[in-house]
Amino acid sequence: MKIFAILLLIVSSIITFYNCLGQDESELKTVLKGNVSFTTRYCGGARPSQEILDRNKTSKIYKNTTFKLINSSNNKEYLFKTDSLGNFSLTIKKGMYNLYPTLIFSDENKIGFDHKCEKWQVTNIGEITIGNIKNINHNFIVNCPCDPCDPDIKKRQ
Repeated sequence: MKIFAILLLIVSSIITFYNCLGQDESELKTVLKGNVSFTTRYCGGARPSQEILDRNKTSKIYKNTTFKLINSSNNKEYLFKTDSLGNFSLTIKKGMYNLYPTLIFSDENKIGFDHKCEKWQVTNIGEITIGNIKNINHNFIVNCPCDPCDPDIKKRQ
């Protein structure tokens, strides 16, 4: 009986060793959870009151909105959607990622310009590096610019 237990231990150790050999570090996945919120800017006109400036600095949550993370080394895209509280969760491989908006956007989010604007769609609005960690909590805070598609925006800044 003792010999059988020792043989079983040796065989299971060998199987575990070979399974670990075949696992590439780049294949490890991380659960990324967090929140996406945004701030806005005052975009021209008369000098704003302190109340308006403070309101613009206050973070607002991105409700029910889809974003994409793009791996900067291989351009692989990962889409995720925030819930009504701005929270999200996705499983992702290690690497460096840039955050971009998508066309799937809730009208509840008042960012001050048309979210379908082409210049906005290609704007990197956040970054994150994923390492060899199983779980990461990360909050993205997007500093929304003045309307990137307004041809006269430079005159009003």
